Amino acid sequence: MTRIETACCCLLASAFVLSGLLLASLSGRLTPQAHAELVVNRDNFTILTARTSQNAESLFVLDNMSEKLLVYKTDIVRKQLKFADVIDLAQTQPDTGTGRKSR
Repeated sequence: MTRIETACCCLLASAFVLSGLLLASLSGRLTPQAHAELVVNRDNFTILTARTSQNAESLFVLDNMSEKLLVYKTDIVRKQLKFADVIDLAQTQPDTGTGRKSR
């Protein structure tokens, strides 16, 4: 191998290492994140509010026993709370085969 071939191999190897480090450092930034404004965790319920659009907030009620997430839309102008959806989290989580659902 000549010096030029050795230098090319070293450059390619360092490029692969640097790209791997870059992907590893960006992995946390590529996933979507949610930020709650107010969180209350009491008994078997977790209640939180979060901004869902520019002018709207929603109330999320998580029933830890039945694994259901209830979503309520707030109407600040009319001072109303409207039921929007219920999501069964037990059916959205894949079974890992260990007898427990992954969290």
